[in-house]
Amino acid sequence: MTWDRDRDVVYVYDAFYVKQPTPIKTAGTLRARHPDKIDWVPIAWPHDAMKASGGNEKGTIAELHKNQGMQMLHQHATFEDGGNSVEAGIMDMDQRMSTGRLKIAPHLDEWFDEYRMYHREKGKVVKLRDDLMSATRYGIMMLRYADTEPVEEYETDNYNETGCGGY
Repeated sequence: MTWDRDRDVVYVYDAFYVKQPTPIKTAGTLRARHPDKIDWVPIAWPHDAMKASGGNEKGTIAELHKNQGMQMLHQHATFEDGGNSVEAGIMDMDQRMSTGRLKIAPHLDEWFDEYRMYHREKGKVVKLRDDLMSATRYGIMMLRYADTEPVEEYETDNYNETGCGGY
């Protein structure tokens, strides 16, 4: 996702599922899809990524993703006040969508399929096949850590002493 800070509009421009996700698969997919971004884009992550991986590698799920070159944020997704309520996150997403401040790229069929399936039973959100909804919610919760794309250094060899280009 990307964020227009001036207008406070969040754009979800890509989303994907990784079947049987591992840090290597997830990082590999991100690297293949966005090779120019994986080294600097901050990644929001859920609180359950603080658990041990349960696999052969030692470390938490978040640490293993960081070891694959992903720029995991220093903490799991929370609101500024430290809370991480699913209901508050859903309300924030809904408010953004209804005011035009959350825009989803029209080609993201999986995102829209999941959004249409999102529902409640007995007043509680049904947490089935909601990975893209959760990822969107985490990203919005952590907007305060959004970063700006690095700018390459300007080539200075073609400039004279006045700073004007010399052609």
